[in-house]
Amino acid sequence: MQTNSQEYWQALRTIKAIAQKCGDEGDRIFEAFEYASALHKDQKRKSGEPYITHPVSVAEIIAREFEILDVTLLCAALLHDTVEDVPHVDLSDLRKRFGQAVADFVDGCTKIGLGHDGNSVYMTHSKILKSASRRLGVLIIKLADRLHNLRTLHYLSSAKRQKIATETLDIYAPLAAKLNIYHLKRELYNLSLMYLYPRKSKKILNHINQISNDPKIVEIRSTLEEALRKLGISAQVRSRCKGLGSYYNAQRKTLEVHNAENYVDFTIVVSSEDELLCYEALGIVNRTYPPLPRTIRDFIASPKANGYRSLHARFHHAGQNYLVKIRTPSMDTWAQYGILRRWREDKEFFREEHDDEIAEFLREIAEYQGPSTHRKELLRYTEGEEIAVYTPKGDLYFLPKESTVLDFAYRIHTQLGDHCRGGLIDGKKVSPVYPLYDGATVEILTTTEVLDVDPEYETICKTLRARAGVQKLIQRRRRFYAEKIGREIFQQIITLLGLKAENANFESMELILKKTGSKSETDLYVKLGQDVLGPEEVRRIVSEIISVERGGFLRFQSRQLAVTIGQIDRAVHKFAYCCKPYPGEDNCMALLSERGVTIHKGECTDAVTRHSIPPDRLFRVDWLLDDPWDSPIVFRITVPGVSLGRLLAKWPDTSEYEVIELAQKLDRYGHASALCLARMKSLRDAKNFFDALTRDFNVSIETYFREKSMNGDRP
Repeated sequence: MQTNSQEYWQALRTIKAIAQKCGDEGDRIFEAFEYASALHKDQKRKSGEPYITHPVSVAEIIAREFEILDVTLLCAALLHDTVEDVPHVDLSDLRKRFGQAVADFVDGCTKIGLGHDGNSVYMTHSKILKSASRRLGVLIIKLADRLHNLRTLHYLSSAKRQKIATETLDIYAPLAAKLNIYHLKRELYNLSLMYLYPRKSKKILNHINQISNDPKIVEIRSTLEEALRKLGISAQVRSRCKGLGSYYNAQRKTLEVHNAENYVDFTIVVSSEDELLCYEALGIVNRTYPPLPRTIRDFIASPKANGYRSLHARFHHAGQNYLVKIRTPSMDTWAQYGILRRWREDKEFFREEHDDEIAEFLREIAEYQGPSTHRKELLRYTEGEEIAVYTPKGDLYFLPKESTVLDFAYRIHTQLGDHCRGGLIDGKKVSPVYPLYDGATVEILTTTEVLDVDPEYETICKTLRARAGVQKLIQRRRRFYAEKIGREIFQQIITLLGLKAENANFESMELILKKTGSKSETDLYVKLGQDVLGPEEVRRIVSEIISVERGGFLRFQSRQLAVTIGQIDRAVHKFAYCCKPYPGEDNCMALLSERGVTIHKGECTDAVTRHSIPPDRLFRVDWLLDDPWDSPIVFRITVPGVSLGRLLAKWPDTSEYEVIELAQKLDRYGHASALCLARMKSLRDAKNFFDALTRDFNVSIETYFREKSMNGDRP
């Protein structure tokens, strides 16, 4: 970048103004600016401006708009793209020149360089959030970075604009809401939605403009001011129209006028820090405009997890609903600036240790291993409507609307969630996935056994902690089953090499573990059972080691390896949609993965042609037909293209099942399909039922579940 260019001098003036506000430490900001300018000197933005204008703008947003004058954070903001965009610079260079804290901030902001696929983006978000759980400044820099990118988004291609705007809606705007930075959240939503829905945004902005000039708003504000004045309460009354974000339904991906719960909020800020004045003001508001039933919320006595405090009341007037928020001046400052306010008061507050609730949330969302869609959904829930739920002792917890008993159990303690078998609400026993209502008192019922979770629980639960807990329990089950399968496969390999299966634990096992990169025998079996290690690779390693030990070549009998299946578990066993096999069907094969076992018909070519699975990784299924099931299993079955009457005419005449439900549905062309919910007690019962049914019809298993895992009342 030419130091005599207009852009350079403008950037320098900005840095000078920031440095002056930082006092004696301002020289460090000049040093960071000069260093970043030199590194970015040959780079330009899509607008044609020198690249250094971007990090300077990020630092300016932090200093002027966020009002944070932390020199370390501002230096990191100026340097946040250096490691990512300048090949010859690494973190050690920054550490030597600017210190460990600056290097840590920059490291947290640096993308993982694995390309531009979905997985690398997911991992980058995980890294940012994990770093922010230790140093919140990482997230502050990323939010300022995203805000400036959105303000200059018009220079990019349409595809990139769509991508950045979508990512902002899914990740950054909800995070700004979680930190309670109101003005930032509002602008992130407004800018993103205007790029994603330009026509609808224009229409809704016109709607917002009309509302802001509505005489009814002036009338309500004046009425509230007069009512407060008459009873001697000095307060400021403000009205505020909702931004575009309130009109956006993230679940349906729609931007519509009717999506907003209400169009205008009123804020009453009493003149002193006396909290009792807020309650007096609430009484006056309720007498002036009677509240809607069950809408008064006391966030002063019970603050939100992010520190937000106010009294809320909703009322209906002249055909519209309105929300009134009542607070003290300090509460009002927090409501607008959130976590930034505490940073201003104490620069060191978020340097090493910060609010446990925020840190734990960021760490949990970073470590969550579910699909990216689930992570986005969980972030969305954090800013949605909440319900208040009580323990029998009267302890209050806030949860996202439609949370379940299991969400509540995990919110109290992880162990309580792991052992939850249901709840007691108003003397009624309910299942772990029973939805809670606002004001409910819930007693968690536990068992000594670990919860037998169904995979469906993960999508039913609304909180991060519950979903992560369910996911860990499912992964534990899958790992346990993978170890069992891997042990079987290993023993078959040993047998086919002419060795005795009971001699699998021979002295050379340590060498086998080393060659396969396994920490223990259990680790080796799990890798085999999850197809991380292929049987052919293990056979070759074992053969080489034993051949050297015995001084001779081991002959391997070529035979397809098998896995045995008796108990079936939806968290582990999946019946492939391509060929639609069923439990106990003859001539089936299995594919192994970290997500469990997928069963195909033996003649199915999908695994080989589409997924290029080598023959040694296709396993014969040996069904253990005489092993009883621990509990009955309910199958949801579809018989496509068949009417209910035709199905009943050839219904299997056996007593080995119980029909729970029979129904018929029509597609949009009027073609009928029969639906069935049937309960079976053993694998042999299931085989006999499906053998008989598939003689005349094509049958598809939509899903199945163990009956005991779904007991109690369900939504």
